[in-house]
Amino acid sequence: ISARDVCILCHFATMAGIQGPAKKCAKAPRQQVGKYSGYVDNATRLDHMNDDDVYRVGVPTTDRVDLGRTTEVIQVFLAHEVLAQEINETPSIVAQVEEQRDSGQLPPHYYDHPVVLRHPDRVVHPICLYLDGVPFTGKDGLMAVYVHHLLTNVRHLVAVIRQSAMCSCGCGGQCTLRVVFFVLRWTFVCASRGESPNTRHDNSPFHDYEWHRSQKGGSGTPVLALVHIKGDWVEFTKTLGFPPWNSKISPC
Repeated sequence: ISARDVCILCHFATMAGIQGPAKKCAKAPRQQVGKYSGYVDNATRLDHMNDDDVYRVGVPTTDRVDLGRTTEVIQVFLAHEVLAQEINETPSIVAQVEEQRDSGQLPPHYYDHPVVLRHPDRVVHPICLYLDGVPFTGKDGLMAVYVHHLLTNVRHLVAVIRQSAMCSCGCGGQCTLRVVFFVLRWTFVCASRGESPNTRHDNSPFHDYEWHRSQKGGSGTPVLALVHIKGDWVEFTKTLGFPPWNSKISPC
């Protein structure tokens, strides 16, 4: 829907008592039409995005015009970078993790996690990977990938893939998803070591426009442990490739 509709809907919802991020987009009707987009961009911080923050990667996709296989460069945010920024901007997170870790309030699999066992003298932050489908038309939708800290639950969008653009060679979209998951694996492995990567996800050197990443290569970052993967049933069976409940070969 249009930015104008978003602002007006949020305006009346705020008058009805809604709380949360919707209040930031609330603007009354009869505003100048062209200004609504600016309100939405400011509320969602889209106008504060820096090209240096994104990571560009080529993924196999389907050309929606000639229906042929092609390669499209998509922009993603690296999980270890967005989470490190949140942790650095909110120093109290470290104390919260230490308190809950020492009092045994974190899930049992946190204490048995290989990353936690490998770093007994460091604060290891528990992280969740969240997958969800986002419909935006009657026939198409998005596959959205988020990460968030288990103690703050602030979601960070790291990747978006249009479902109609996924590879249609018979793989069920796995050719496209495989590259995205490969990037996720790379960023989580780097975060589990508490180090910034020295090369790109495919071991190639950073591009010239990624000079800021090449300078950080090997430097210390917060240690992150992926302890939870969350999603709907469709995401586990279709996106992650697990067998569904009605599978005759592996129903569990």
